[in-house]
Amino acid sequence: MLKMMRTLLFCAILCGLAVFLFSRAEVSADEVKEDTSTGFVDPALLEIITVEFAADPYSKANYDPFIKIRVFNNSPEVITRAFIDVEFTADEGKHRLFSERFVQIVNGGMRPYTTGVWLFYPRGSSAMALKGLPRDTMISASVHKVFCPKKNSPWQYEHKFNYPSRHDFAW
Repeated sequence: MLKMMRTLLFCAILCGLAVFLFSRAEVSADEVKEDTSTGFVDPALLEIITVEFAADPYSKANYDPFIKIRVFNNSPEVITRAFIDVEFTADEGKHRLFSERFVQIVNGGMRPYTTGVWLFYPRGSSAMALKGLPRDTMISASVHKVFCPKKNSPWQYEHKFNYPSRHDFAW
């Protein structure tokens, strides 16, 4: 009798554990469905190849600073919008000067498995435009969010429009 009770208790514990794991798996599957329905995908799908900063000698304000980022779309989806965090550091990365987040709206969309060069022009109130940067300033960039619209949506930017070339914004 004692042996049978132990067996029943063991089976009840296993059943409870199985119910808990399967219910947790359903919740995580629902969370994934919610994420894909919003259009945002994993930020690791957009890879940053190089990050550079310089000054534009042809600007109206005479040497406006800008950031040049070369990216690679490592996904089977068309990327239409990306949120990029740019950070400036000094003293070989020990001292963080400032960071800024930019939004890149890709005109026509960035096709799967292609590369692109994005230029970011900080606003006049940007810390990059207001401060003189030290000589040993280093720049790094990371992807915060990536947006891929649903298929055949005319309200997103996967279709090419006649936008001006400087349509990036600081956020």
